[in-house]
Amino acid sequence: MKNKIIGLILAACLMPAWAADGDFVIGQEDAYFAVLPRLVTKPAPGNSAVLIYDASSNLPKLGLVDTTLAFYSGGSLGLSSAKNAEIAGKFQSPSGTTGQYVRGDGSLATFPTIPSVPTRTFTNPARTLNTAFQISATQDAQVVYTVDISVTSLLLAGQSGRVILEYADNVGMTANVVTVSSSPNATGGVLNVTNLGSGNVTGVIPAGKYVRVRTQNVTGTPTFTLQSTQEVLL
Repeated sequence: MKNKIIGLILAACLMPAWAADGDFVIGQEDAYFAVLPRLVTKPAPGNSAVLIYDASSNLPKLGLVDTTLAFYSGGSLGLSSAKNAEIAGKFQSPSGTTGQYVRGDGSLATFPTIPSVPTRTFTNPARTLNTAFQISATQDAQVVYTVDISVTSLLLAGQSGRVILEYADNVGMTANVVTVSSSPNATGGVLNVTNLGSGNVTGVIPAGKYVRVRTQNVTGTPTFTLQSTQEVLL
């Protein structure tokens, strides 16, 4: 205790002569129990600061307090009244509608419109082979068409046919034609045998396109008969 008192007296005597009015001279004990004077220069006029310990230099320093903080009675440090008022103004109950939300900056914005999901519509319309038609101008469609392909072999001559599902930009089926799917049936090499097979074609037709279920005589003259249709608007 005696050594500390002597150290404090020495610190006062050794107080730096360059300390200005309002500066801090703090006694800091070293590893040998000697109290060394540390000069902490006051902040510039109009600025507030708190006394801190800087671990990197092992020295006391003043940390400036910006305008978002303020000192209150009892020595407590907190947000300034202006900053508190600003935050309170941002997060008060908004006067908007249920279709609005609060942005991070406190302003109101309207929720984007969520598109409704169309109800699927199932139909089984009568369609004609090799004739173009439009299913929907505004919705895509999942389609299935079943076509019977009857082929007959006579002596060594056979027959084969194919049914093709395709769509295009125009009713004449000449602009941007796309083949979606196809299905074949054939027979041959036997005497007078008829083979009846189903050619199922299916796919998704984009909105506004023209569709055609086209038949193709690959060999001979097979017979094509449209048996069933299903079109589902998506």
